[in-house]
Amino acid sequence: MNKTYLYNLIVEEQLSRLTVSLSEQEYEILENIIISDGCQKIIETWNHIILDGFAEYAVCRQQQIPYYKKEVSLASYEEAVLYVCQKTLSQKNVPKEQYRYCIGRIYDAYKVFRSCFCQNTFQSLFGYNRSHQTSSQFLSEMLQIKPGTILKYKIYSHAVDILYEKTPQIAMEILSGAFQISHTKTLELSKLSPHEIITAYHCRHHKAQFCTAIQKMKAEDAAIQQANTGSSRTEPIIKQMPEYDPDAEVSSLALTIPTWISSIKRTQSMANFSLVSKKALCRLEQQLDTLVETINILRAQIEEVRHE
Repeated sequence: MNKTYLYNLIVEEQLSRLTVSLSEQEYEILENIIISDGCQKIIETWNHIILDGFAEYAVCRQQQIPYYKKEVSLASYEEAVLYVCQKTLSQKNVPKEQYRYCIGRIYDAYKVFRSCFCQNTFQSLFGYNRSHQTSSQFLSEMLQIKPGTILKYKIYSHAVDILYEKTPQIAMEILSGAFQISHTKTLELSKLSPHEIITAYHCRHHKAQFCTAIQKMKAEDAAIQQANTGSSRTEPIIKQMPEYDPDAEVSSLALTIPTWISSIKRTQSMANFSLVSKKALCRLEQQLDTLVETINILRAQIEEVRHE
């Protein structure tokens, strides 16, 4: 640990989102304590990027108060994400949306992180070989959360990140619990423009108005897109397009899946796996993992709609 000093550190926004933000009152209390007693917390960093102690750093920089810092040895940015998430999830009274966001970010970071290690490394890290499991299966056992739920939180975290790019304050309120909104509505909100998000946000205290505002803006966007598409036509429309069928995509997928099943069964019965090259087996296994995780994401979306 170094001596106290006014270090010039880096606040990486993506990492700071993983921590629980202080309320104005909590920040004021922290500020008064630091002014009175100095900064007692050791600010942890990786390559001068803050991992722990964001609020303390902000107070110290503003008040020109020196502080201790400790450099943490990590191998990659993804490991830094896992480190910060572990710190956040170990705290008491973490807002449920912040918790879910961190789980989604853990999933994304872990998928990249695990790809850097071979089977032997996995065995040394975790005591036994888990390289045959998908990321959601491994994290499910480690975090005691269903794989489908983890994949649902992954989708949710992506939507929150999009909202951070468009309307940071609203995204912060969602994670803190100040703006209570379902996962489905969060996904819908993330697809709107910044102006539309703010308009919907102003209706947040009236659930019916909020839902109506989102649906209205989605319909307006669709109408504008359709008008733009129509205006680019150089030939007259001869054939009347059928009315929109909300079941069409789902029905089409349901009709396609039996073909996949048939192909898999045919491969099981016809292929001599003992003669197949390791490269081909590895490629097939990777695609099967992707298929399983895609199915779990889809099932999570269906489950979310059913429980609305």
